[in-house]
Amino acid sequence: MPLLLTAVGPPRVYTPGARRDEAAAGMSASTRSVVVVSLATSALWTAVSFIAPKLRAHWCTKLSSGAHSEGSGADGGKCKGRKVSNAKPAPTSDDPLFHQVLKDAADIYNHEPALRASTRRAILRHRTLENALSSILADKLCGCGGHSNHTWVALFDEVYAMHAKYRGSEGTPGALARLDLAAVCDRDPACSGPAHALLYLKGFQALQAHRLAHALWGAGRRTVALAMQLKVSEVFGVDVHPAARLGGGLLIDHASGVVIGETCVVGRDCTILQGVTLGASGKDRGDRHPKIGNDVLIGAHAVILGNVSVGDGAKVGAGSVVLKSIPPAATAVGVPARVVGRTQEASAGKTMDHALHMVDTFGYVGSTKSKQPLWHDLWANTMDVGLDEKGFLSREELRVRLQPFGCSEAESDAVFWRLDTSLDNRVDENEFRASWEAAVEAVCPGKACAQMRAELGHDAINPELMSVKKKADFFSKNTNAGPPGQKK
Repeated sequence: MPLLLTAVGPPRVYTPGARRDEAAAGMSASTRSVVVVSLATSALWTAVSFIAPKLRAHWCTKLSSGAHSEGSGADGGKCKGRKVSNAKPAPTSDDPLFHQVLKDAADIYNHEPALRASTRRAILRHRTLENALSSILADKLCGCGGHSNHTWVALFDEVYAMHAKYRGSEGTPGALARLDLAAVCDRDPACSGPAHALLYLKGFQALQAHRLAHALWGAGRRTVALAMQLKVSEVFGVDVHPAARLGGGLLIDHASGVVIGETCVVGRDCTILQGVTLGASGKDRGDRHPKIGNDVLIGAHAVILGNVSVGDGAKVGAGSVVLKSIPPAATAVGVPARVVGRTQEASAGKTMDHALHMVDTFGYVGSTKSKQPLWHDLWANTMDVGLDEKGFLSREELRVRLQPFGCSEAESDAVFWRLDTSLDNRVDENEFRASWEAAVEAVCPGKACAQMRAELGHDAINPELMSVKKKADFFSKNTNAGPPGQKK
């Protein structure tokens, strides 16, 4: 004890009761030492926590600038004599599309230090496009249903590994993802490459999440599919029912506000812009949503309601409200939408003619001086016009004439479009006589039988094709024939 007292302070003169006071003072000194050490440790930890991020950012900038100044090859650059591993060579893959994805991701890694960790986690550490998609979508859906990122990755990898056929399509979710990725790169001028679409385009990500949810829906795991639908709608602003069937090569551009119902079907190579609604028109269950053909362009904020069809190669203008079916290769605009012409291009969904410049509009009505545009409505019921007041054949009438010979409505409409060479939404006598048989043979081979030729040929009587004057002359010469529609 004397030695300890000497070490901590000068010698002291003890008085009565001094030993007791010294013990109390020693205890206080020990307590003060503990407090001082604790405060010093806390201050040091606070300083390190505050300074460490700044030092880390400073050295990252130093290393990056040194690498760019000294070279950014596989050996890395130099900064104050230290070698740093800056550049990352692109991994290789047997899949050409994913190989390009890896190459683009390596460029992002090498030129943007702030995105290195996320790029490596999302793409560079994976060997297949499916694995990369599982990682990206799991990060977006993390927390859905209380599940972690690893749980979703395992689930998505399992779905991709099943190679389940997408209902209504010949491809698996992985194969359809490749078609979708190629479509984005081809049609979206804002997309710089496949890695850009994979990482930063929410329309593509939302579509791939739907394909996984659709596979789970088909496998009977409907609850988790619906949970994914909810999370996707919250994260991306895209609400697609898991049961909806979307074909390959689909581009959902911008994607915000897109709604697609349960029984909706969308064909191949279609393009859908933001705000589009493919919904039902009532509360009845069953098949109640639109059926979109192949190669269709649907403009921004267009609304298609009910169990109606949009034919192959058709275009729907922005903001239109479609309540009735649209024939193939037709262009419809307005509220409610009306067919205003035919599409000029061979591939409406891939051409992306949003301004509807490539449209053959119908002719004019009235005098040529007034130039009043004729916005023909293909759904107009021309049967209301008496036969004595018109000299043409409507689309509905052609359906009636061809139906007994086994021609469907779609085939009859296709024949009508071939015969309507003047683009006036009607087939007059000259157009019909000139090429009706060739049109029938082209659309539905083998159905142009002898009975059809007898009823529709040159020698047949077709009163609805006759003008008023020609019809009067015909019945004046053939008094026994009687007026059209009268049975003898």
